[in-house]
Amino acid sequence: MNRNVFMSAVLLTSIMMILCAGRTASADTDMSPEATPEARAKIQQFMQGDSVFIENAGQWPDSSIKFALDSRGANVGLTDHGPRFQLFRTKPGLTPAEPSDRSDPSDPPDQTTPPPPSEMHEFALAFDGAATVAPAGRDRSDRKFNYLVGDAANHREGVGSFDTVWYENLYPGISLEMTGRRSGVKYNFHVAPGADWRVIRLRYEGIDGLALKDDGTLDINIAEGWPPLSDGAPYIYQEVNGEKRIVAGRFTFLDGHTYGFEVTGDYDPTLPLVIDPEVEWGTYLGGSGSDGGAAIAADGSGNFYITGYTSTSGWVSGGWDTTLNNGGAGNDGYVVKLNSAGAHEWSSYLGGTEQDSGRGVAVDSSGACYVTGYTRSSGWVSGGWDVIWNNGDLTKDGEDGFVVKLSSAGYHEWSTYIGGKETDFGNDIAVDASGACYVTGDTNSSGWVSGGWDTTLNDTLGISVNDDGFVVKLSSAGGHEWSTYLGGTERDNSNGIVVDASGACYVTGETNSSGWVSGGWDVVLNNGVFTNYDGFVVKLSSAGGHEWSTYLGGGETEYGYAIAVNSSGACYATGRTNSFGWVSGGWDTTLNDGGFTYYDGYVVKLNSTGGHQWSTYLGGTDADSGVGIAADSSGACYVTGSTESEGWTSHGWDTSFNGGTSDAYVAKLNDLGMHQWSAFLGGTASDSGSGIAVDSAGANLWVTGTTSSSDGTFSGWQTVYSGNGDAFVVKVAGASAVGSLQVTLTPAGAVAAGARWRRVTTSTWRNSGDTETDIPAGPWDIEFKDIYGWAPPEVHTVVVPPAGTATDMGVYIPVTLDVCWSTYLGGTSTDSGQGIAVDGSGACYATGYTESSGWVSGGWDVARSGIDGYAVKLNSAGVHQWSTYLGGTGGDEGYGIAVDSSGASYVTGRTESSGWTSNGWDTSFNGGASDAYLVKLNSAGGHEWSTYLGKSYSDSGQAVAVDSTGTCYASGYTSDSSGFFSTKTGYVAKFNSAGTYQWSVALTGKGAVYGVAVDSSGACYATGYYANYGFIDAYVMKLNSAGTPQWSTYLGETGDDLGRGIAVDGSGACYATGYTASSGWTSGGWDTSYNGGNDGYVVKLNSAGVLQWSTYLGGAADDTGMSIAVDGSGACYVTGGTNSSGWMSGGWDTSFNGGNDGYVVKLNSAGVLQWST
Repeated sequence: MNRNVFMSAVLLTSIMMILCAGRTASADTDMSPEATPEARAKIQQFMQGDSVFIENAGQWPDSSIKFALDSRGANVGLTDHGPRFQLFRTKPGLTPAEPSDRSDPSDPPDQTTPPPPSEMHEFALAFDGAATVAPAGRDRSDRKFNYLVGDAANHREGVGSFDTVWYENLYPGISLEMTGRRSGVKYNFHVAPGADWRVIRLRYEGIDGLALKDDGTLDINIAEGWPPLSDGAPYIYQEVNGEKRIVAGRFTFLDGHTYGFEVTGDYDPTLPLVIDPEVEWGTYLGGSGSDGGAAIAADGSGNFYITGYTSTSGWVSGGWDTTLNNGGAGNDGYVVKLNSAGAHEWSSYLGGTEQDSGRGVAVDSSGACYVTGYTRSSGWVSGGWDVIWNNGDLTKDGEDGFVVKLSSAGYHEWSTYIGGKETDFGNDIAVDASGACYVTGDTNSSGWVSGGWDTTLNDTLGISVNDDGFVVKLSSAGGHEWSTYLGGTERDNSNGIVVDASGACYVTGETNSSGWVSGGWDVVLNNGVFTNYDGFVVKLSSAGGHEWSTYLGGGETEYGYAIAVNSSGACYATGRTNSFGWVSGGWDTTLNDGGFTYYDGYVVKLNSTGGHQWSTYLGGTDADSGVGIAADSSGACYVTGSTESEGWTSHGWDTSFNGGTSDAYVAKLNDLGMHQWSAFLGGTASDSGSGIAVDSAGANLWVTGTTSSSDGTFSGWQTVYSGNGDAFVVKVAGASAVGSLQVTLTPAGAVAAGARWRRVTTSTWRNSGDTETDIPAGPWDIEFKDIYGWAPPEVHTVVVPPAGTATDMGVYIPVTLDVCWSTYLGGTSTDSGQGIAVDGSGACYATGYTESSGWVSGGWDVARSGIDGYAVKLNSAGVHQWSTYLGGTGGDEGYGIAVDSSGASYVTGRTESSGWTSNGWDTSFNGGASDAYLVKLNSAGGHEWSTYLGKSYSDSGQAVAVDSTGTCYASGYTSDSSGFFSTKTGYVAKFNSAGTYQWSVALTGKGAVYGVAVDSSGACYATGYYANYGFIDAYVMKLNSAGTPQWSTYLGETGDDLGRGIAVDGSGACYATGYTASSGWTSGGWDTSYNGGNDGYVVKLNSAGVLQWSTYLGGAADDTGMSIAVDGSGACYVTGGTNSSGWMSGGWDTSFNGGNDGYVVKLNSAGVLQWST
């Protein structure tokens, strides 16, 4: 086998970027203000070209420099010890002198022009541990250089140059190849068979330090005040029998200034490779006026069709209408057809003598295209449903929508106006297999729709005050099939439409109308403020009937801009949002701007019946939006839009923000909502993406939008920016390649004990050495199964290469999982433990009730009076610290306990005793059978304050939680009367750390609050039961820090169900446990089959109350869940009682002991069993 290994990386690619950016940002240093767009584009193209290394024939006095790169803005010299760099820039705060206008940067500057004030920074790259090797030129270039300035002794003519320079055998068996660009250098290490790549050590001298980014890029922080440079992630491959095989690898730090490489594949199977899709070509669209791209569609042959607006004449050809119609008074719409190589096929203007614009485009199986938009022009449509312009009065600023059908050759088939006598816009269009088209948009015209779901304009405030959305279906010949309004009594806009194989259509937009959606995920308007909007999605049948609809969003504002559908009828909607807490299950569930100043993009996936699958935010800390979306046959979706945020893209071809007001972007998410790759699109001015198309395999993407950048496209139809804003089209190839993943587990003992691995979000556990195939290329998180006696590895991130195999290794560590200690609590009489809490040191605090004297010590009250509650503190080794009785002369019990960061503990329960509370809110016993109580003890067990809770009948405290400020939340139940017909009502009460009452909430109806938890915001979560017509339902409720209900949900089905314990994680997701006699209501968790009798259960809800998963706990007999806790990874631990055998596995004691056993179960964050005992 002929095998060589190559390690390739772009060295200081950000030198190219910083020079281009620097020269663009200070463009006057290169071009006069009058420089043409053509001149600017020429300079940009020049800067991106290849360059050469000039040999030192004595023209430079420094003889250590053997070669120098022919570059601009930097000096790069190659010495026997490595490259030396000098970077130059205009001094910050100083204005450079005005230079001459040069369209070719290789021309010498005007010697009469003073140079701009500048500063220089010098640094070097050294080869640690390498041999001293003189660099040698290869591939001699035809370019010659003359040096005839300065001392005549140093004059040289005809100095030669080389395309590459090599350091041969720099390390044993390893040579370094360097190639040049006008704005940077690229290097490749060639590793011979048997050579050890581990010896490569590259050290920067004269810099502040190195940093490794998440996408594998190496940041070189050269000096304070200078932007960092970056070294692109290494591209490592082997040539095996003439074929290139990618090998995974990455940079690795050796110290703060030195780095090397780590290689997987045949060498070290633990480290990842960054895989980038590539921009294949790009083109501008338009002329010297204002031009924009709005939407794009692709046919089965790889041709694609773009629509938008233009005010420029003379750039379209070959289509229906090649003459600009408005005479300079406004815009025309347009359509352009380009083939798969980006070459122009035909183009056409759309419109009349007034203002017109294309907004949506679709293409059928014959290659005919359908365009919608808006028009203020009469007399230019023909052959369709409505050929008379409906507005009739230009002074009213009214528009009609329109649809135009053009043949695959660009000829007019038919066209029609859409709308009534007021204002109407066509915003998007879709076409089904029969050639029927579906148009959506906005209207405030009444009386023009018929045959669909809603034929009455919903604006109750008068014509032209509020819009409705609409959908119109037209036949392939342009005849009207049906139409419908969408919306309610306020303002509603429809922006995106897609149609599935059955002819059902899906529409997205925004609304601030309540009460008009039904049947979907969220049917309650979320914002509650008429100046805000919710997004929405509506599904209509092929006959125009309503299938389902749903709101999208939270308490602030959302806009829905585009929608796509996959082969199963699941739809993907995108737009923008500044509401937190409503997305779940996807890549990024945290709003990236916490102050609601800016928007994030979002993507939501809904199934064919309108149920939520997952959702994710898109963007960073500035303004971002999703504007276009497409889906491939695998269910992956691709999003484009605009972003003003740096630093949030990864694993794409361009992960550095390009400058200007905004960049366009493209992001790929897989079918489970996980990020595959994302990249910026654009140049150094303002850029935005608006439309995206993808072929069925996901191999090729086409993106359109609008740009003001002259440095953004290449290799397409128009490569020169025309000025005043151009449309653009970019083709991205290799966007959806697949690869394989093989994971090896070790040691053998862990494998024998059941060690397994899987990709996060997948369900199948795989054995050591298994290879999973057909995985979309890109980064994947690998998780490892918990097994008894072994600690699993942390989650790994592995990047799957296209058409290659990534390898990873999971190393388990043996541990002793056993009972560390156990202890009895109590004395010679009856004693019971009811609640427990643990502090940061591992000390635990327990409460319950006791009839035994003489066993407590060191705490507030060591004398028992009847049945007393108690509190006990044990250190992390189980050693008694202090204990105290709680109560008076009557019967008293402790049920719930919590501990704060200072070690103070808070206990709640029930008491029949008067006269024992002090320093609290209510120190008078309220009478009746019992009061609830709340007690605070300091870290030494001393009394701080205590209070009664309740009224004159029967009251009991059940649970307590405490936040980081020492504010506590107590829950339980209170009765409003005595006797058989008394009503028990749940409550939550809040007290600050000093025992001062803050607020309390009594729940409506019969029930109790048995569990309470609090998150970092002070929001509390409660669980318990609600009695309704003889049946008992469990529930979960969320209250904000002011006690205002946020959401609530029932748990269970037709049997009796009761909630007992609840916990909350760092994201605000809550985990509830209890018991249920209902079958058929759990999903997504470990055990979704009802086992009989009473089963325990666990339910996970996100911070917005959306179900994540649920599971039964137990066997064929009665089982209960009583209490639950959650760790930092989202794993939860449940305890309760069981009368069932045979359902434990992997834990300390898996044999049922008879009678009623306690149990502990661990589930991971996805609800999968880890162990039980």
